[in-house]
Amino acid sequence: MKSRYILLVATVIVGIAFAAILGGAKATPPAAQSTETLARGTTADELALEVRGKFPNQKANPWRGTYKSPWDLITLRITLPVGANTGWHRHPGPGFMTVTAGAVTVYANDCTKTTYTKGQSYVEVPGLVNLVRNDGTEPAVFVGTFLVPTTATLRLDVPAAPCNP
Repeated sequence: MKSRYILLVATVIVGIAFAAILGGAKATPPAAQSTETLARGTTADELALEVRGKFPNQKANPWRGTYKSPWDLITLRITLPVGANTGWHRHPGPGFMTVTAGAVTVYANDCTKTTYTKGQSYVEVPGLVNLVRNDGTEPAVFVGTFLVPTTATLRLDVPAAPCNP
């Protein structure tokens, strides 16, 4: 009887510890980011889209996917004051970004980082976990157009990567 009690107490302690560990992996929402929706529309017909790539996560395996769905095209203007960031997140479809002011640094979940300045563009590949931050000395602005299935949310917040800047 005593051994059952000890086993029960040990099981409860392990369960509480496990819950505490999982509870610590919280999503990271944007910090001081402002977002303006410039346009949003849904394709009138189903489209088949095939995407392939690897960038910017340098250690990632090449990705590819074929998607057949009605699509939402969403164009946003994101402003990041100095030191602000988007929080760790991912998108269910590709995002095509152009920096229009200042500079942004894209941190991928494999701990690589790439900085883009005014006039440069980059792609956020589907499913890439990343954080975009303004490490510069002036406000940064970038415009992004996302292509996502109509049934999906545009952005999914995720826990911070081990190399959280």
